[in-house]
Amino acid sequence: MFAEDGFVDLAEGGFDAGIRLGEYLQADMVAVRLTAPFRFLVAGTPAYFEKHGRPERPSDLRRMPCVRYRQMRGTIPNWSFVDGNRPIEVAVNGPVIVNDLTAAMATMLQDIALVHVAEPLVEEGIAKGEIETVLDDYAASSPGIYLYYPGRAQMLPKLRAFIDYIRENQPPEKVLERYRP
Repeated sequence: MFAEDGFVDLAEGGFDAGIRLGEYLQADMVAVRLTAPFRFLVAGTPAYFEKHGRPERPSDLRRMPCVRYRQMRGTIPNWSFVDGNRPIEVAVNGPVIVNDLTAAMATMLQDIALVHVAEPLVEEGIAKGEIETVLDDYAASSPGIYLYYPGRAQMLPKLRAFIDYIRENQPPEKVLERYRP
């Protein structure tokens, strides 16, 4: 097993399969759905919103403390939204830059900054009243997370066994569960 947030060439890296957001799958790959589609939400704690207020538009995030995520290549991506069918990118600022989703969630839960995160990761906190979301009408969607592998005439038995195991034991709604606070 190998974990990296960058795009890895499976053949070059000697890997049988990878896991990736559906919007980043290459057309020549075979994909096995691991999660249902989901949205990316802006989340914070009630105490954060009490102190900093609530953004009304994605552009308002530029003046609010936000957790920024540094990718493997060193880049810090903008947060993506949609306004109707029009994509919007916002360069956020904030006191914390992380390269780990668990650290981003912990920062948000300590009332330090907002986080831009997959909806399944905050559903439980929302239900408990510990987390609130804003700008939901602008939330960008993902087709979900997929296991992907090159389309080969013969699939390796170990990959077939892994795919069968996932399908039998890992319902799509549970894949992101390990990142929940």
